[in-house]
Amino acid sequence: MTEVTGAEMRRVRLRVGKKSYPIRTALTDEELDRLMKPLNVVIEESSGGRMGQEERLLLALLRYAWQLETIRLRLEEMAEEPS
Repeated sequence: MTEVTGAEMRRVRLRVGKKSYPIRTALTDEELDRLMKPLNVVIEESSGGRMGQEERLLLALLRYAWQLETIRLRLEEMAEEPS
């Protein structure tokens, strides 16, 4: 994560699936909650079977990447539309 200019970094522990990760962030608790909710949904959806934490995280990242790509394509289409 890149540091935000002028933002105070703090240490927090993020719970993802069954594990907790220490991180440094300038995000507020509300911002972290907004980011973590969809991530934990993906992890819960993939908790069946024998999939490990790393595999669930990879699926979550792939879902985020797909959503970002979809948004990027929509924005490009909107920018190309005549006014």
